[in-house]
Amino acid sequence: MGGGYIKKDLNRTQRIGLEIGQWEIFNLVRRFPQVLSIMGSGERIPLADNSISQIEIVLPHGQLLLPGLEIDHPALKRPLSEKYKITDPNGWYDEFARVLNPKGTLFVRGDIWLHLPSILSTSSPFFTIKSIRKMSLSEVEQLKTDTSESLLKRYKAYFYPEDRELFENGLVEITMQNRKGNIDKPKQNIQKIISEFIRKYRNVI
Repeated sequence: MGGGYIKKDLNRTQRIGLEIGQWEIFNLVRRFPQVLSIMGSGERIPLADNSISQIEIVLPHGQLLLPGLEIDHPALKRPLSEKYKITDPNGWYDEFARVLNPKGTLFVRGDIWLHLPSILSTSSPFFTIKSIRKMSLSEVEQLKTDTSESLLKRYKAYFYPEDRELFENGLVEITMQNRKGNIDKPKQNIQKIISEFIRKYRNVI
């Protein structure tokens, strides 16, 4: 549903907001009129091939964790409505790769519910991992999305010290580059990437 980070866009940046329903589109237009709002889903993005340079997924939650982002979130144990049902075995990554230009970038910024091995293995046919880094709590505060604000309120009001540490250690940003035009490039060693990330940040996966 967008966030305060949108206000930092340069004047030449045209941000596109993808929402799945009319009510979500209405709220997005009301709150961020500068965003070009379109209705669709991660599986069916109503944009032409090679038409955008960057995609951002910011603190996905609930059904948004489905496309190779998570394997054990409580939301996945509930029956899904038709509009959230994922049918593509590749999740959303092949559709992301289609609309991104050959050097396009995919950013995933999330918390402890992200499942790094799922993300890396599911995205690997379509994207190359450029970097994985731990985000700071202040970076999450600057996002100013509905989800980040809700998480931070719970963090400050209800989390025990050990829960706070777990939450902070789980904040991560993954940067991927479209493999389009580089499909002959060898796939990355996913386990090696995860091991290096754990060694560097001692993160909980």
